[in-house]
Amino acid sequence: MTILCIETSGAECSVAVSVGENVVFERVSEAGQSHAEKLGVFTEEALQAVPNGIDAVAVSGGPGSYTGLRIGVSLAKGLCFGLQTPLISIPTLYIIAAKTAAAVAVPDRRGALFCPMIDARRKEVYAAVYDDTLNIVRATEAVVLTDGTFNYGKPVYFSGSGTAKFKSITTDENAVFPEGDFNPKAADMAIAAAKAFIDRRFEDTAYFEPFYLKDFIATKPKNKVFT
Repeated sequence: MTILCIETSGAECSVAVSVGENVVFERVSEAGQSHAEKLGVFTEEALQAVPNGIDAVAVSGGPGSYTGLRIGVSLAKGLCFGLQTPLISIPTLYIIAAKTAAAVAVPDRRGALFCPMIDARRKEVYAAVYDDTLNIVRATEAVVLTDGTFNYGKPVYFSGSGTAKFKSITTDENAVFPEGDFNPKAADMAIAAAKAFIDRRFEDTAYFEPFYLKDFIATKPKNKVFT
């Protein structure tokens, strides 16, 4: 199966094409919030790279940046309608957890937990906990961090944009902060997207919405005064 993967949940914008579990095309922009500018260009390049077409579109389903998720999901749904292909959604935190688990040596991974975190406001993060086979242990939620928030009495690998907050306050000797780039990218979705396709875990394209976790709150620019 050939799947177009889209990831726009954070500051990076990325598109990839996977055939089975193998990535055959990838474009990434680290310019920061360039989704509206880059996503369409990357997607056009990706479709040109696979002249035989795609079998599905996979998109990072959140949580994450409200604007980024909205742009990514809107494009993914439009492609699915236009190309008559199914839509696959991969939870953003699962993408981070799977990427982290793949970077940890097997002996160290056994019995451990994986806690991906996305930075939110103040001392808050969006987080979930997965076991060593990437089954969910603690569902995605907004968490106000304290020292003992994720104390499970066993090694827990923390990764993602929210880890710096937790690393600065935790005293848990079981907390592990592996080095590396664990920001989610479209190429990191390939294996999960292939499994979802085989299992036919497709979204209802018409009604699917990303998992924002919190409602979007618009604020007035601080440098403008309205009367």
